[in-house]
Amino acid sequence: MSSLSALLSNIPAAVKDAAGLCPKISDEVRHITWLNIERVFWPPKDAVRVLLVVGYTDGFQIWDLQDPAAPREVCSRSDKPILLARVLPMPLPAAASGKDQTKGGSSAAENESLGVVEAPILAYVHKAASSLVRFFSLRQHDDVHLLRLSEAARSLQTSRRYFAVGFARRVEVYSALNFQALFSVDCNPAGGSSFALGHRWLAYNLPPQQPIFSGTAAQGRGGPKQIQSAVREGLRVLGQNAQRTLDSMLLPAMDGEGQPGSSGARGGIVAIRDTNTQRIVARFEDHAEAVEAMVWDPSGLQLITAGAQGHSVLVHRALVGCEHALVVDADDGGHAQGSVFFQHLFTLSRGYTPAVISD
Repeated sequence: MSSLSALLSNIPAAVKDAAGLCPKISDEVRHITWLNIERVFWPPKDAVRVLLVVGYTDGFQIWDLQDPAAPREVCSRSDKPILLARVLPMPLPAAASGKDQTKGGSSAAENESLGVVEAPILAYVHKAASSLVRFFSLRQHDDVHLLRLSEAARSLQTSRRYFAVGFARRVEVYSALNFQALFSVDCNPAGGSSFALGHRWLAYNLPPQQPIFSGTAAQGRGGPKQIQSAVREGLRVLGQNAQRTLDSMLLPAMDGEGQPGSSGARGGIVAIRDTNTQRIVARFEDHAEAVEAMVWDPSGLQLITAGAQGHSVLVHRALVGCEHALVVDADDGGHAQGSVFFQHLFTLSRGYTPAVISD
């Protein structure tokens, strides 16, 4: 309830009273199943709106918080218990290319797609039917699309071009225009299928694998800069090994740790995939354990990640348009010239005792 209390502190009193969000009700009755504040682009003129989405045991509500002094109810519906709910921002047309034309037709047809015609849309999941994502049009005040999944959904994330569903071991990405499946990626199940969908990139925790030098490390040819980078990388790895040793001595083993065959495999590797080209553009191994939480900042250029045991929070920044930037080549594991590079800005360390970090 700590995250719920934090959100409640930012909600106007008038909305709390109308939505039944006073502390006494929310703590004792526990009728609130979902609560989220979202900043989305709202039709028809792509105005930025701040919305409160509340899921109950008997339906959902959406409140407009753009004017804190005069909040207003946008939508209310009686329904079954809500497990997940996200408001979809007004989608952008897909970038025109030969590949896009082959798959989806002309840009005029894309502009008339479901995601645009029925906007604004709320995507939600019932507790009793977690393998179905329903799309509710605030314009029609009714469900306009049903997405059938192969397993239970764990999380929903949206951007102006894509819609993503997180499962126990993978993430599926769909078009925000017509909700057709585009691609999927495998994630580390130990981190609860942790991922973050941004404006341009999808960040996710890779399954445990043997460590490799990440894009932040120098690619071994002599020279002072390469030697300095190699020394820094060595010190970082040494520090992570020392942390894991202390963890094994002071903390109870996590599921799957210490088992035969798991030595040497790293569970804290984060990959950044370009959602347009579907290629991995960066990968870093700065976490010693599985990554449990990650989020992009509003600009979509800074990624914040936190390990499962809450030892450290890392911040990486995308440097876009660098002339000599290197990106990971997903085909052969090498590097090629690119237009983006992720720089490790800093690490927030809080010690070796376990902690829970949530968004």
